[in-house]
Amino acid sequence: MADVDAILALANPDWNDPNDKRCIAACLVNVVYQLEKGKEKEEMANECCKLLEFKVYEKIMETRGGQEVIFGAVFQWVGKSRRGKDEGKPPSEVVAFRGTIPKGKDFLHNWKAANACHKSISRGDIGLQYLQRCIKRHGPHNIWIVGHSLGAAIATVAARKMGKEERNKMEAHLFNPPFLSPRLPELTFFEMVGRNLAAVRDIWRSLGFGAPNALDFMMIDDEKLCALYNDFIGVSGWNPNIYVGKNDPVSCSYIRYFEVMGAMYKDKSKPLHERMKYLFSFEVAQETTPVHLLPSANLFVKDSGIFHPLENHCLRQWWSRNINLKVKAYVAPVNAPRTQT
Repeated sequence: MADVDAILALANPDWNDPNDKRCIAACLVNVVYQLEKGKEKEEMANECCKLLEFKVYEKIMETRGGQEVIFGAVFQWVGKSRRGKDEGKPPSEVVAFRGTIPKGKDFLHNWKAANACHKSISRGDIGLQYLQRCIKRHGPHNIWIVGHSLGAAIATVAARKMGKEERNKMEAHLFNPPFLSPRLPELTFFEMVGRNLAAVRDIWRSLGFGAPNALDFMMIDDEKLCALYNDFIGVSGWNPNIYVGKNDPVSCSYIRYFEVMGAMYKDKSKPLHERMKYLFSFEVAQETTPVHLLPSANLFVKDSGIFHPLENHCLRQWWSRNINLKVKAYVAPVNAPRTQT
């Protein structure tokens, strides 16, 4: 469980304080981990919820091998209303998803996430159903969606399948989300290689040959690239809070990714969609943009100085108020054009 002192420190949170909100979100995700570990841990989890003034409203489960697996939960706020003019407002409900439990049945989902097969993660569809019911009860502006590691990927899948207006109004806290694409060099590298691949592909086609299989894999048709760009930019109004460790091998590539994206947003020399298509050329071709590629986010980076992978990926580092984080907002241009496919 979360440290008792950390939970007690959140007994009277400031709902305007991003640190308090981060700590509460992390504690609630930790409760989901405990719910999957049996009755004894479940009692401790319920006590933690009471201290935070939430209750477990619904458990989010799937059946595997004849057994029910708890991978998420819906929490309802049951505290006294503190909604004054200058006070923040607690969420009416929080939908939280845990990450991998070593002895659990999560490895198939991990494999799909690692291969960017996010749309085939069934837990995302299950989570979406719970989200939609929460929104129907309270409206999207009163709902948080949170998750850690694999759970952050599940939360992203569910959020991206929601309607645009609902998704943009919903607050999200994603801890150590997996980003397993290759680390990004300068975008000029993508442009150079992508342009050359496209030229070779077009020459082959002009001679009456089909493009070699390697080129079909590395360079998607322009029409498909435009479709991927349109899908990507359609999510630009959603600004999730993403928390990564500088030395976390699972999530640290988000740092470089957003540095590249931020530089691209500032560069006015070329239309955004012209530059983006080279980036998509190096992603696995699928019908929609790989889910982990987000156009906008508030990125929180922690440099622990520790190089142990498990320590840099663990959830417990996020429920302490006393940590130093570097924060930067990356927001896609509001006038970013869509393209004609």
